[in-house]
Amino acid sequence: MTRDKGAASVEPAQGAGRDNPAAGPRVTGVLGAEPSSMDAQPTFNKAFGEIVLKVEDGSGRISLPKQMDLSALTGLREALLAAMASCASIVLDWGAVERCDLFFFQMLCLAQLSCQARGIAFSVDGALDADLRTAATAMGFGCGIPECLFRAA
Repeated sequence: MTRDKGAASVEPAQGAGRDNPAAGPRVTGVLGAEPSSMDAQPTFNKAFGEIVLKVEDGSGRISLPKQMDLSALTGLREALLAAMASCASIVLDWGAVERCDLFFFQMLCLAQLSCQARGIAFSVDGALDADLRTAATAMGFGCGIPECLFRAA
């Protein structure tokens, strides 16, 4: 199955088909990571530029810097993919963020949907700056879905 870059898709599992109907579909998330296998739960810290991922006992915590520029967004994407591959839950500490753009909000929405599709708990810690909350609302985020990150921001 083909898919647009960044789009979620469901693909047939290897061996699925008429001869093996028991093989179910394989979910590929919107950020491009395969569903995580959480058999081994290592403890580690890893930096992705300014973004820091701390993993302990299957839980990941991603700390964000003040400015979410292109470099930080690239690091955030990589940290999210790494966390989704190794964590049962992810907490995003966004309390320090003072500057960001539309792509930051979009990435967080996609991360939340990807985690939801994989059964990974995704939450935020810290208060998002009031001006950023206003900007998110003005751009249409805070969609009314009860779990929406920006609804509670």
